[in-house]
Amino acid sequence: MATFWRGTLAMVAMTGVACQLKVEDPDAPNTAPLEAVYDTPPGLFAAANGKQLKEALDKRLALLRTTGNFGSTQGLLDSVSAHEGVLEHGDEVDDMEASRLLAVVDVTHVCRGPEGDDIVDPGRFGTVSMTLKGGLRGIYPVAWGEFDACSDHTVAGPVNIDGTYSMTVRKRATGKDVLFLFQGTIRGGPLNFNGTLDARVLSNGSPELRVNGADGDVVLSVDASGQLLARDRTGLWTCDVVKLECVNTTTGERKAYE
Repeated sequence: MATFWRGTLAMVAMTGVACQLKVEDPDAPNTAPLEAVYDTPPGLFAAANGKQLKEALDKRLALLRTTGNFGSTQGLLDSVSAHEGVLEHGDEVDDMEASRLLAVVDVTHVCRGPEGDDIVDPGRFGTVSMTLKGGLRGIYPVAWGEFDACSDHTVAGPVNIDGTYSMTVRKRATGKDVLFLFQGTIRGGPLNFNGTLDARVLSNGSPELRVNGADGDVVLSVDASGQLLARDRTGLWTCDVVKLECVNTTTGERKAYE
């Protein structure tokens, strides 16, 4: 655990970052229900609504691009977790001694501003805060915090973010998946958002998004060739928007894409 303490304290030297160790044990957001939806979507994919679902996916992907995938929070998390591993799924339940709380860390990062100034000014550009907890095996899976009038910039242009968020990191055979949940407002260019947004970024960098389908939520993504992928309670659907057909890779069922 010593590496966790050293790595955490090293963040104080980062530009625009303040760090504080605490002894309280705050309750992390419970992201288990949302994780369960992404792991096993409860809804049914209706290919007849494929175009509407694809539009919903595109809008949310555009929001993620506008915010740079909320890069400030990912940067904060990476800065700490680079010095210590993340608990594997189930460790906090299966091995209570190994997951015993040893440290609570509060980190605050000053946002960069709309033009990329090197000036560190929370009054002008706002802040992003993050709370993390650490045990014998490293960082706990859930980090959370708040965007407070955060003014930032991405390849899509300037963006302003206000709201709360959580990030849940899980080890997989292929790497680490990050589930992001945000509630608040996003203002940037032609995009204005007010509400709740969640997405899971897989270890290969591909985002998955939850949308409302028939009888519950389904999870959508797009593969490298531009095909729409949909996971529901029956398995994985791949949709060819040229052939206007969706195929369930588990059951072999085919549906017309409309």
